[in-house]
Amino acid sequence: MATVMGAQSEIEGLAQARYVRVSPQKARLVVDLIRGQRAEDALQTLRFTKKRVAREIEKTLRSAIANAERKADDAGESLDVDALYVTSCCVNEGPRWKRMRPAPMGRGFRYQKRTSHIVVGVAEHHRAAADRVAAAAAEAEASKGVKGAVRKARKAIEKSAKEVKKKEEASLGQKTHPYGFRLGYNKGWKSRWFAKREYADLLHEDVVLRKQLKDRLRSAGVDTIEIERAANKLVVRIHTARPGIIIGRKGSEIDKLKNEVQKRTKREVHIDIQEVHRPELNAQLVAESIALQLEKRVAFRRAMRKAVDSALRFGCKGIKVRVAGRLNGAEIARKEWYLQGRLPLQNLSADIDFGFAQAYTTYGVIGVKCWVYRGENRPDGLQLEAPRA
Repeated sequence: MATVMGAQSEIEGLAQARYVRVSPQKARLVVDLIRGQRAEDALQTLRFTKKRVAREIEKTLRSAIANAERKADDAGESLDVDALYVTSCCVNEGPRWKRMRPAPMGRGFRYQKRTSHIVVGVAEHHRAAADRVAAAAAEAEASKGVKGAVRKARKAIEKSAKEVKKKEEASLGQKTHPYGFRLGYNKGWKSRWFAKREYADLLHEDVVLRKQLKDRLRSAGVDTIEIERAANKLVVRIHTARPGIIIGRKGSEIDKLKNEVQKRTKREVHIDIQEVHRPELNAQLVAESIALQLEKRVAFRRAMRKAVDSALRFGCKGIKVRVAGRLNGAEIARKEWYLQGRLPLQNLSADIDFGFAQAYTTYGVIGVKCWVYRGENRPDGLQLEAPRA
């Protein structure tokens, strides 16, 4: 059984903290189940969760609810328990207990017991808070007049909405895809066609076609595959670092590829090969090269440093490489990353290329992400910071 080491109240009585004799990794698995739920629903979830730490988290949540009720009573306000939500759930590493495990003939050894510091916070939903503020304003309206009451209610509702928005922003991630963030500004669509009735079928056809071409041309260093449609014609534009592999001797390989795509799609197909002149500045190709090296048992730090150095040598403004998984065959997965130069992800005018690849090793899958900053790129085509040749 998990042992409670102590309890304390934080955040003005709306949150409850507790030390539990369980590792943080096990506690986070249960805490993630109740984050953002209604308090009553969270209690039911914890009640039927078959984890020992769930009992301790349930006690912590009930203490947080009791703190919220006590604070409302002290302030002379009414609190709707059904409107309470689990707003914050945090699990940190607690102090480690040093123990001695006895064994016969002097073979006892020291070990450490890991503990967790669990914080669970609840807050009233902003709609219930707004209704309560409006009711208070209605009471004030009868005593102090209409204008002052309306003004007071409006200020209270705005203040409550700002507090709720601030809490929601603090609990939500702010990450977005670098390509989709700039789509329509300085990035173009990879599928260019229009359809009304057959939209879903054509979309799935594009997805399947890209996947099959990517698998077949894996050794050709394919960056992107653009698809254009007009009536019954299909134009496939392949951006690759090694066009000779796709074209083949006297165009034999590209003819085979064209015939296969025509049989699969039953359309008139035209394949256009575009060469990527500097693959060291292409994020997708950099990520795939790192993944290929990881599959060949190359040290991940060496592969990452080599990719970063070659990109900087070819004139990029900044590059970030991140790998995640069982690195070097370790039992516990982790994340490692390198960043050199600038990487202004928040600027729309920044020309940032993003690539993702997976390395299928004998001990698991390792994900590789790469961001490459190649300078400013305005939508009018004027490149302010062109990478040097």
